[in-house]
Amino acid sequence: MGKKCTLLTLVLFIFFNVSLWAQSANDAALMKQFHQVSETEIYGWVEKLCSPEYKGRLTGTQEYIDVTRWVADRLSEWGVKPGAPDGSYFQWFDRPWVEVHNRGEIKLLLPQTGGKTIFKEYSFPDDAVVGMATGGGEITADVIFAGYGITAPELNYDDYNGIDVTGKIVLINRDVPYKNTSNREYSKWVKYCYHAEKLQNAVRHGARGLLYVDGNSANPNISYDPSIIVFGISATVCDDIFAVCNKDMAEILKGIDKNFKPASFNTRV
Repeated sequence: MGKKCTLLTLVLFIFFNVSLWAQSANDAALMKQFHQVSETEIYGWVEKLCSPEYKGRLTGTQEYIDVTRWVADRLSEWGVKPGAPDGSYFQWFDRPWVEVHNRGEIKLLLPQTGGKTIFKEYSFPDDAVVGMATGGGEITADVIFAGYGITAPELNYDDYNGIDVTGKIVLINRDVPYKNTSNREYSKWVKYCYHAEKLQNAVRHGARGLLYVDGNSANPNISYDPSIIVFGISATVCDDIFAVCNKDMAEILKGIDKNFKPASFNTRV
């Protein structure tokens, strides 16, 4: 047994040393290639990619496609073989994209005695940020509080039960009412956390606007539907809406989280 162990150790030692030598040889070859590229060349490539002719390379634009073709030409010059199934350097994705041409705006309408209405405007980006994949247009409508914006029949939970949001603006929160992420039960809820699912559910119920309580309203994980206008809003906007209808959103959410019972309603704001 001792001889076998000695022999095995010797084989492993030889293999380890050969591996180290091969790794060192590869590293040396790699470093040699690195040193053949000058700082001036690298700066030139960066300068080209950032040049005004590509207008920022916004995904989906012609300028984005043009710059990728420029990169492909360089790869071809350097002898880098293309890896796409069609023998090219490109892999195309069929995904919609939108251009947001302005910041948009949110105004809270506050009716006064005597028939007058005053407006409270919210600033960008602290209180209101137009959604990355929003539809366009303008809407004035009641805000419907819809909890977490979830419809999960298999969990016997539906924030839209008993409310009609057709043509209205829904206000929903991120996450789900089940907060114990370490429990296996959470896996049944997690798919309802995603921005895309919440937006699609609002569209299925006929909403025309969506106010999403989220500090990062430009989250790319949201689906595009031209029929609905999407805004991310701050706690300040929420507090104002709930103050008008004499309610506290934080307390309502606590009740939902505790009892797993939706508490949706029309704020009339």
